[in-house]
Amino acid sequence: MSQTYTDLTETMFPDSMDQWDRYLDPTIQTISLITQYQNFYNQGKFEEANGVIEHNPILKRIIVNASTMNKTLDAIMALQRFYFSDFQTYLQNIIQLKGEYASTVKYPKYSVVTYIVHDNTEAFLCLSGNCPIGTPPTNTNFWTPWTARGEKGDSGTGLTPRGTYSITKDYYVNDMVSYNNVWWYATRDNVEVTPSESDRTWVALLKFSADLLTFDNHETTLRSSTFQNALAELAKRGEHVTPVTLTAAGWSETLPYEQTVDVPGGSAELSPIMVSVLPDGAELAEQKAYNKAFGILSSGTAFLNDGSATFKVYKKPAVDITVGLKGV
Repeated sequence: MSQTYTDLTETMFPDSMDQWDRYLDPTIQTISLITQYQNFYNQGKFEEANGVIEHNPILKRIIVNASTMNKTLDAIMALQRFYFSDFQTYLQNIIQLKGEYASTVKYPKYSVVTYIVHDNTEAFLCLSGNCPIGTPPTNTNFWTPWTARGEKGDSGTGLTPRGTYSITKDYYVNDMVSYNNVWWYATRDNVEVTPSESDRTWVALLKFSADLLTFDNHETTLRSSTFQNALAELAKRGEHVTPVTLTAAGWSETLPYEQTVDVPGGSAELSPIMVSVLPDGAELAEQKAYNKAFGILSSGTAFLNDGSATFKVYKKPAVDITVGLKGV
C-alpha cells in the first residue's frame, strides 16, 4: 500500500517501485485450468472460479480480472497525483545537504557532502541508493563530484574603477578613472591632481579615439563625442525599440517572400531583436491575427541594412503587422 496515498491500496508508488510480475500468454499446460475457470464463471459459480485462480497462482499472470485492473488503476492515479501536486516539492527536496563527510554515516541517494581533496574542500553527490557505509566520496561507483575546478586564470590588473575623474574626489593608489577619452590609473594617493602625461601621479592606461566613439541620436539630433557619453548612448540604444510595419500586400511574389522596410538609424553592424508591439487592450480577434503573423515572421529570417531591414518568410502573413526592433 502507498504510504503517501493511503487510499490507493494496490500500489506502493511514490514511496517505492511496484514489483509486479509480467503477464503470460496461455500455454498447452494452462489451457485446461483456464477452461475450468471460465466454466465456473459462466455458471455463476464465482467463488469456485476464484478458487481456481488462488490454487493455481500462475493464472494471476494470465487471467485479467478486477484485481488486475485495480492494481493498474491505483498505480496510474498515484502517478497522476504525484506529478500534478507533489512533483515540485519532490524536486525541491530531493537533494539532501549532509555537510562534512563522515565515514560512519549511511548516506541515501542524492546526499551531498563536502570532502577534503588535495587540501581543497569539494562537494560530492551520492548517486547510489545503496552506498555502503565508509565509502569515500572519491569512489566514482557511488559518488560524483559536484565541484567544478578549472585551470587557474591570469591575474587581473588590480585596479579599482572609479568612473569619470572629478577634481573634488580623493583618489588612491591603483584607482582607475576616465578623463578626455583616456583611462588613467593613480600611482600615488592624490586629490585635485588632474590626469596628465606631464605628471607621474597618473599614468595613461588606454586611449580612445573620439572619432571612433561618436554616436548620432536620430531622435534628439544630439551627438555624443566623449567616451562616457558614448557608453551611455550605447546602453540607451540597446533598450530602444524602433517600430516597423510590414504590409500584407508588400511581400514579393516568389519564395522566399521578401519585404524591405525603412529603419531610421539602422546599420548592418547592429544585431537587433524583434519584439511584439501588440497594443494593450487589443481585441481577441486582433490578438490571434497578430500572434499568427508574428509567428510567421519569427520562423523566417531578417537582416538589417544601413537605413532599412529585409524580412524573408516562407508563408505570407495575411494582415499588416507592426513589430519592434529592439536595439536600433
